[in-house]
This record gives sequence, structure tokens and C-alpha cells, in this order.
Amino acid sequence: MTSDGTHSDTWDARNRLSQIDSGNTANFSYDASGRRTSKTVLSTQTGFLYDGANAVQELSGTTPTANLLSGGIDEVFQRTDSASARSFLTDALGSTPALTDSSGTLQTQYTSEPFGNTTTSGAATTNSFACTGRELDATGLYYYRARYYDQTSGRFLSEDPFDFGAGTNFYDYAANSPIVLIDPFGLWHCAANVNCNFTPGLKKALDCFDQQCKSDTVITGGRGNRSKPNSSHSKGEACDVGRNSNPKLSRDKVEACFLKCFPNGYGQEENNDPGNPGTHFISKKTPFLADGLASPLEFSRMHLRGKGVSR
Repeated sequence: MTSDGTHSDTWDARNRLSQIDSGNTANFSYDASGRRTSKTVLSTQTGFLYDGANAVQELSGTTPTANLLSGGIDEVFQRTDSASARSFLTDALGSTPALTDSSGTLQTQYTSEPFGNTTTSGAATTNSFACTGRELDATGLYYYRARYYDQTSGRFLSEDPFDFGAGTNFYDYAANSPIVLIDPFGLWHCAANVNCNFTPGLKKALDCFDQQCKSDTVITGGRGNRSKPNSSHSKGEACDVGRNSNPKLSRDKVEACFLKCFPNGYGQEENNDPGNPGTHFISKKTPFLADGLASPLEFSRMHLRGKGVSR
């Protein structure tokens, strides 16, 4: 989209939003990995330092202005700026209903509608992490990494990178199911309550998987309390893709995409638990190799085995 009738948008060669209103309203810069390193909104510049996909420090020029203590993807525990430290209360989707001070007293509260339209009350704050833990800019847009999201229309500004693989609607958010799905990267989705704090290798492989399968994959199992200590799931090296949540992904299609994106990996199809009929695919990732298939994969001998909880 180049204009919504009120504001004009400018995109760079990689289809990333670079300016709003020719830079008069906002400018954005990114690093080689596609992470936003700087935003200037209404003449206020903010820079970002990252640990993986999460921002851990905000800067004005080269001067730190806030530090962020975080865990998994979009899981911010505390934000400390020159005024005070604020702890985050979160809901099942990872949204921020409120910020508390060191005594646990509510200071700032956020109310989000199902599609993310957010209002703020209470003490003023420079915090931008709100609905599903993503950054709400003063432009009214949410930054979802691969794409920007308009909270008032409930749609992304740019097309889904996977075109018809994501369905006939290129601009919808979380398959139009915002109360049960989240979309932290603007690409594959994480089902609610699923910890998608994966290793960089697995995240890169999942990006590849989406591109090869041309599908907005719903991740239905990640890191969690059910994971055994030191297992691939507990280390963020494995994930589940439930067939009920991904009806367009046939077994043949999954195998073909897996072979291209999970070299040296392991995959199989497993039964769900008895109360949730169906099966799910499990993929385990070893360090990603960008030069294609490196060795035979177990996925070609995938079989039904065990019981899982994915949908």
C-alpha cells in the first residue's frame, strides 16, 4: 500500500516500510537481518540493540535511554528508563494489560480489542510494547518485524510474503483468528500459549519452510512445561505443526518442504492425544545449512508414533 488516503508510505528494495509522508511523519532503518535498528517518529528518534529477535536496549543516538529484560520472543519482564523501572503483566497472548512499579502497584494500563486496537490509561509511559508484546509506534502502527500492522483496520500494510500460500487474503492478521493465534514475525504463526523462543537455526528453517510450502504455518507446539529436560523441544530446536490447524499442509507437501529446509534434521508424524483426534508433524533442527540437502533425512521414513498435544 502506498497511501491510505491520509498518509503516504514509501518502501525500500526489500519491501520494508522506510518512510511515512516522505519522512515528515516517520523514517525507519533496518540491519542486514531485517531487524529495525532505528525509528524516527514525529521528530523523535529511537535506536535499538538486539539479542536475537528481541530488542534489549533503546537509544537516543548513541545514548541508552531504556533497558529491557526479556525471556522468550516478545516476552518482556521489565523495562527500565531514566524515570523508573516497570514490570510487565501479560495475558495468554503475550499482550500487556498493565505495567507495575517495584511495589506491584498498577501504573499504566492497556486495553486491546481483539484485532489490537489499543487504548492506554494511567501514568504516562514511553513503553511501546503492548498487544501480543509487539511495538506500538506513535504512528498508530504495530511493528511485526516482517510487516507493519494497522490496529484500526485490523490488517497489515503490505502483502503476505507467501501470496496465495497464506490464503486468498494477503493482508489478514493471524488468519483472522486474533484471540487464539499470534504472529510475532509477520510470517509463521504461534498458537496461543505456545512458546516460540526457538534457536536461530530453527527460526531460519521455519522461514524457509513457509517460503517453500507457500504457507503461513501455525506452530502448535514449541518449548513448554511438557518438554523433558535437555530435550530438543526444551532447547528450542524442535517444534510441532498440527494438521488440524494447518489443513492445507498435506504430508507429501510437508516432506518436500522439510527436505529443502531442514538438512541434517529429523521429522516424523505423530498421533495427537486421544482427546484431540488427528496427527501432527514434529521437526527437529540441527545447525542450518544454506547450501541445500546435506544428507538423507529421517522424514522420508516418517511414521505414526507416540502421542502429542498439538492441534
